[in-house]
Amino acid sequence: MIFGKVASEQRFRARFESLDFRSNDPGPSIPVMGAFGAGGAGITGGRTARDLEWASNFDLSVGKKHALRAGFLLRDLKVTTDEQRNAAGAFTFADLASYEAGRPSLFSRRVGDPRLEYRHREMGLCVQDEARLTRNLTVSAGLRVEGQSNVDQLLNLAPRGGFTYSPNPKTTIRAGAGRFFGWYDPDIYEQTLRLDGTREVETILTNPSWPDPLASVSGSVSRTTRLMANSDLALPRTTRASFGVERSLVGRLRLNVDYSYQRGSNELRSRNRSTAGSPESLREIESSARSRRHVIDTRISLMPQPNARVGFFFGYLWQDAKNETSDALSLPAWLRRSTARPSWPSPAGESNSGHRSRFEVQNAGHA
Repeated sequence: MIFGKVASEQRFRARFESLDFRSNDPGPSIPVMGAFGAGGAGITGGRTARDLEWASNFDLSVGKKHALRAGFLLRDLKVTTDEQRNAAGAFTFADLASYEAGRPSLFSRRVGDPRLEYRHREMGLCVQDEARLTRNLTVSAGLRVEGQSNVDQLLNLAPRGGFTYSPNPKTTIRAGAGRFFGWYDPDIYEQTLRLDGTREVETILTNPSWPDPLASVSGSVSRTTRLMANSDLALPRTTRASFGVERSLVGRLRLNVDYSYQRGSNELRSRNRSTAGSPESLREIESSARSRRHVIDTRISLMPQPNARVGFFFGYLWQDAKNETSDALSLPAWLRRSTARPSWPSPAGESNSGHRSRFEVQNAGHA
């Protein structure tokens, strides 16, 4: 709807989900690493979910050189479930030869009360101001406030800003920086409720007997798994800065060079909090991981004419990235070092760097 110089965009989404799981085979599942999987599906019960989301944007134009935007996002998720996973257990074989010899390496089973109900809410507010200060300079600044249930901080401030400058008709310079937040996945939160040590108990038995895992316990080690979230859990935070130049060359040839730097903090990962000799394996989700990434993207493109059917661009992409986590349930790797000092982000961090050139022909024809 448009009222004079104010435009409003509304989006409402409602999703209702009902799932029912039944296994054709009530027996334990049998995964054989690198070969096949057999046995039961390992899941029974069901779940219902109601997911409501409302997003709204308001745009206000002030003259021809000034634009304001404000908006909000609200999400409310409610889940009710009696879904039970791995209640019949699972035998894990290291390879096909171990399966043929009847020597499983692990047996795991989760028992307890699977009935669970929880709520998950997300909130976001934003405001942005874009102004054309001169004929060739446009600046923008904004602020986003985000919050989520089930984490320690309710209000998280994410400022951002940037500019576009054209010193001459053939050159455009762009730069920007800002802070961004990620969400704490409700599926991960659900697992912390299930494996809280009282509702459901997951037991892992190493070197079990086959086909009855409890027939003989000599040489076996039994441990129970508990998953919890740190009381100071915060949303993952990313700080990003970018700089780019666009230049018209000869004819319709155009050169684009973009550089971006990204630094992550408060990223989610798990930590092993088990004590030596304890039969309980305790894992805690915490906001302690970091990451960083450098990216240089260069492209030379031939801008197609209005009626052209083919265009092309040639690009070179280089990036260098390091991180200390892949997801909230990943454990940091452990590396033994005697005298060497840890390097950033950590001796356990994953890293990758590389370059890639690319050439692509694009069909610009009309259907």
